[in-house]
Amino acid sequence: FDPHNAGRRPNWVLPITCRQESESRRLILSAAAQAVPGRAAILGGGACREIPLAELVARFDHVTLNDIVPEAVENAAAQIAPAHREKLAIQIADLTGLVEPIIANMRQRLNACFDPHSAFEAMADSLESAPPGTVHAWGQFHLVIASCVLSQLHYALTHQSDALLEQRFPGQAKQLRNLPRWRANLRQLARRMKAMFLESILASTVPGGFVYLSDTVQLCLVHSTPWGRWKTGKTSRMLRTV
Repeated sequence: FDPHNAGRRPNWVLPITCRQESESRRLILSAAAQAVPGRAAILGGGACREIPLAELVARFDHVTLNDIVPEAVENAAAQIAPAHREKLAIQIADLTGLVEPIIANMRQRLNACFDPHSAFEAMADSLESAPPGTVHAWGQFHLVIASCVLSQLHYALTHQSDALLEQRFPGQAKQLRNLPRWRANLRQLARRMKAMFLESILASTVPGGFVYLSDTVQLCLVHSTPWGRWKTGKTSRMLRTV
């Protein structure tokens, strides 16, 4: 992204090699080297592409790997040497604790809807009446890693909401996402999720422990051009609710 060309017309930039994965690994290992090698937690780690899982398991006595998608963490765990496998614990869980009750409420409300418009309102109501949630510790860790998680805490909710609506009223998910009330309620809920998540990280870190927290602040979709440059029409803020 070129800040000197931030209008509506396309921005032209020279291609560069993405260093996100290598830099993430370097920074995480730097934090790990300073932490007591006791217990570590990787929150929302997924396939751990930017997380040096093998090195962390080798250094720490115990590592908990969390994600909401079982296949992702299973693929990551498969890369760990058998000698260190007993030091790794897998946790499949929604870090916010809000997705399951909200989706259950939506499912119940949708059963009483007979047209898409009433379904849109019912689903927006489910977001508005969502339980407050609670700050909780996932354990006590000397190092807590949350890489590219903060901006995605509400993704599971939006994906499952889309799936519910498509089952009841096929082809209506895009209209729901464009509904102002749905968007406003989702934005407010995402803000709550982020606040609880940050407080829970602190509650899960031992005194003197370390936290590695990183995220994508802005995102742009790029396309290659015939003359060897990239084109992007806009950038999107990923953490506007923080």
